[in-house]
Parts: sequence; C-alpha cells; structure tokens
Amino acid sequence: DEHLVRMIRDKCGLGDMFSDEEVEHVSGVIDVNSIRLQSHGHGVYMKTSIMSHSCTSNTKTIMNEDQTVDVRAVLPIPRGSEITKSYVSSLETTQLRQERLMDGWYFRCKCLRCCDPLEGLSFASSVACLKC
Repeated sequence: DEHLVRMIRDKCGLGDMFSDEEVEHVSGVIDVNSIRLQSHGHGVYMKTSIMSHSCTSNTKTIMNEDQTVDVRAVLPIPRGSEITKSYVSSLETTQLRQERLMDGWYFRCKCLRCCDPLEGLSFASSVACLKC
C-alpha cells in the first residue's frame, strides 16, 4: 500500500491535499467494497458496495461482459428484509469462509449458517469417514 500512497500523493500531485492515513483509509474502503473484475482490477458498484454479507445470501451478483453488474434474487426476499450477498464461496467450509472474511473484510461472520454446527444440514464442514 505504500506504493499506492506514494503514487497518489506524489505522482498525482495530491500530497498537499491528503495525508498518508487518508489515502490508506480510502484505499481500504474501496478494497472491501469492490468486486473483482473479469479481466483485471476491481470495480466499485453502487448496487453491490452497500450489500451486507451472509453465507446464505439471498442474491447473486452477475458480472456482465460490458463490466456492468446485475444483482438477482436467488431466494424470496420479504419486504423490509435485508438484501445480502456472499463475499466468499458458499461451497467452502465454515472455517475457510471465516478465515477469508477475516483476511479480506476484517470481520467474523455470525450468520445462521456460521453459527450452526451442521451448517443448515449441509454438513459442509463435516469430515467423511474413510471406512464408509
């Protein structure tokens, strides 16, 4: 991130306007609210940047070829309910999802799936018996 701070403050000539801490803060906000683009880099989209995480999300984000995004409901969403997306793959174990969320978004998920040892009867974190 030091390279980014130097580029914005020095090469872009914004050193007098923003401190290192301000540049780092904005960089962090962009990082945790962006989505990875198909080709390279990240994009910040109004529809997705305000959505909270749930490991049992009620939407799916679709990246279009023209770099726009669509958000589609995958479950019925009752009026007044929060619209959520999953920041990590729902196919991963609870431990792996938790690690990825802590590393990339700096929080520990407390959704129903993460709090349920059976993960909504998906048993995704279960260990298979090698004799069965």
